[in-house]
Amino acid sequence: MIRRLPVYMLLDCSGSMAGEPIEGVRKGVNLLHNALLSDPVSMDTAYLSVITFATEANITPLSNLFDFQPPQIEANGLTAMGAALNLLMESVEKDIQRKKSEDERGDYRPLVFLFTDGHPTDDAVFTDAAKCVKAMKWGNFIACAGGRNADMNKLYEITDKVLLMDDVSEETLRSYFEWVSGSIVSSMSPDGKQPSLPRGVNLVKPPRVS
Repeated sequence: MIRRLPVYMLLDCSGSMAGEPIEGVRKGVNLLHNALLSDPVSMDTAYLSVITFATEANITPLSNLFDFQPPQIEANGLTAMGAALNLLMESVEKDIQRKKSEDERGDYRPLVFLFTDGHPTDDAVFTDAAKCVKAMKWGNFIACAGGRNADMNKLYEITDKVLLMDDVSEETLRSYFEWVSGSIVSSMSPDGKQPSLPRGVNLVKPPRVS
């Protein structure tokens, strides 16, 4: 039985993303989907879900690549990142049914990629959800801060793996989504070599704990 690799994309669609940034995200999701479809291993193994968050969080349910339908992506409203994290945890609990056992390897641990250009506006919900998310066992949870207005301290509450994107131009976003697709493919390869980060995207070290 083929092991499934669940992949969750959490995408900021708040009002600050209007214009070129949201167009870059929209095209990026399609690029990611097509790139995975073109890879023989991913085509059979990767399952994709997209969670968009603005004033509310909405999900495209986890599905195989042939059945996956990219969501309508528009920029408006606030940044309900906490609601998105809660939706992620609910979905993982429901979706990951083939757990590891003595007789079966089970599904791969989920890969999660979160992108935002700002900070959560549902602070109380976010704080509680972030603690729970950080305590969970992921294959990888990578958060990307789009531009200097993104609150990286909030992202460190979710994960120690935080990227900083210099800008949210369509070109940079395209490079980011290409890197994400490469990371997904590499996670299933024998050597597991992570692709190099694209130009304009940098790994930021977590702050020191005093």
